[in-house]
Amino acid sequence: MKSRQTSTAPWAGICYGIDTSTDGSHIVVRAERRGRRINCRTVKFDRDELEKEISKGAAAAAGMPAGQGISTWISAPFASEAKAAKVFPTLLDIQLPFQLDECIYDFTEIVSLHNSDADIPISGTTATEDRTANKGGTAALAVAARKCDVERRLAELAEMGIDPHILDYEGLALWTQMLHEYPQTDSDKDAPLRIIVFMRGEEGILVIGRGRYFRAYHKINAATPTAIDRYLRVQLNQIGFDPKKKAPKIEWFRGGTGFDYNQKGSGLKKHIEKHWPGSTTIFDDPETFLARAMATRALLPGPMRTNLRTDSLAHAGADAHTNRTQTRSSAIILITGILLCCTPVLWEYNIAALRKAFEKAFTARTTKMLGYPANAKGSTALLIAERELEARTQQNSPLTQPFSPSLLKDLQQIVASINTHGINTEQLKLSADSFRIKGSAASKTDVSNLIKELKKFGYNAEITTDDDKDPEKYIFILNAERGEPNE
Repeated sequence: MKSRQTSTAPWAGICYGIDTSTDGSHIVVRAERRGRRINCRTVKFDRDELEKEISKGAAAAAGMPAGQGISTWISAPFASEAKAAKVFPTLLDIQLPFQLDECIYDFTEIVSLHNSDADIPISGTTATEDRTANKGGTAALAVAARKCDVERRLAELAEMGIDPHILDYEGLALWTQMLHEYPQTDSDKDAPLRIIVFMRGEEGILVIGRGRYFRAYHKINAATPTAIDRYLRVQLNQIGFDPKKKAPKIEWFRGGTGFDYNQKGSGLKKHIEKHWPGSTTIFDDPETFLARAMATRALLPGPMRTNLRTDSLAHAGADAHTNRTQTRSSAIILITGILLCCTPVLWEYNIAALRKAFEKAFTARTTKMLGYPANAKGSTALLIAERELEARTQQNSPLTQPFSPSLLKDLQQIVASINTHGINTEQLKLSADSFRIKGSAASKTDVSNLIKELKKFGYNAEITTDDDKDPEKYIFILNAERGEPNE
């Protein structure tokens, strides 16, 4: 598990974490990094003072409200993280209710499931045997938000006089700060559910996880406490736990405001204590917990770091700090180069000899490829060779094409198998050695039977799925490559 990612503002020594409420109030924490420790103190929100501190190099961090972003674990059936990373965006696109190119997204955590006891809510798994099927794969925690929602949030903050360098994901910030202040001691597979309830008056955030692993993040309202029951039943079902047979082990953590007697959150507190008993921990200085969480993530490396202000929405000041850091690095490299040139004769001789040998080898290789010497060098020679080989391939295609096997027979067999097992096909791509199907079926069994029949035709297939997108369909992507027939 990649648990120590770079902090979201590595260039800063001071960060102001700003927790904003819908009523326009602010809770501000000034955090200062001292080695590996963070010293925090609550300060009054003052636009002028904040701008003055930012001009001196301080960072500012705010959060993306609950309901305006998505966090989900996805898995790929590859042990190699490099291979899995190539398909993660496609798998995320399948799960999102909007187009991926409309989003800002990131994969904050990558976990190898090979011989792992990691208890993470992989899409499409509801019991232990289903999770076991993913033990040889790789999982990633994806975070996404639509660009228009990020832009709207930044506009809201600008009206309040806040232009944050970091727009953090509130659910992950609460979870990582809880792990930072209350480390997990049990193993992941034996750990209880850890649940954070963070309230801002009537509205709040519910964060659920187990062991080290974040699971879910929901917006809640004190007026509808029964919504928590639904969220918890889903999580208990995913870990194969039946609350009717045995009471689940839960550790509750509370922060924010509104829990006191006669306040809006007191009814929610009573509902939890009655229906979901467990140990309860109230955070130290609970009102500032989210603000100091975002400031801590900005200053210290750790798990699940993310910043939704990126690409075209990146903060100009943050980019400037990053560029200055890169400039300092470039200057160090330049000085090192100058020092190396203090022995110019030997250095220049070696460089000239290496360059001459390289040019000789390059010329010999291009001549061999073309069959004649090319009167060009560098990228121009490569371009000439590429065009020559492409032209030869096209010229020889009339001779080689008649010897290529027809794909008609394979297409007929594949289409017949698809129809036999009731597969609804959205996309089918066929080549000489492989094919790809994107579609849906009534159940996983239909797809499994299709894979068995394709193996008889000489194809080895693997699938990636997304069961949660439509509970009435088994949506999948099937990739098959030609292997040995199994008659």
